[in-house]
Amino acid sequence: IAASLANPQCRLETLSLLATNIGDEGAAIVAESLRCNQRLTIMNLIQNNITDTGWNAFVPILCNPASINATYDSNHTLQDMGYDHVAYNDDTYISPDIQSELSLNLCQNKSRVAAAKIL
Repeated sequence: IAASLANPQCRLETLSLLATNIGDEGAAIVAESLRCNQRLTIMNLIQNNITDTGWNAFVPILCNPASINATYDSNHTLQDMGYDHVAYNDDTYISPDIQSELSLNLCQNKSRVAAAKIL
């Protein structure tokens, strides 16, 4: 799945990994695969035993603060990860930082999204 998501030709827009028990390691692998993905908008990660460590792998993918270019090249497509500030079972809810980046990505003008993340 990760290799497919990382492929620039990937056309997948929605992916449900509901209760697949990917944990922190799987979350990190999936997060890295989204670095160049410009199609996936919805990914359901509910009930996967992901802790803050796993969720934090998505932070630099959604908004890489290393440089202005890195921020500009961040993922501006992913909009929903299946959580809305609610904890499901033993999973930790997504941090407000990630929710904020996902919310910015709702804008259709991706140049505007990039500019907002840079500022």
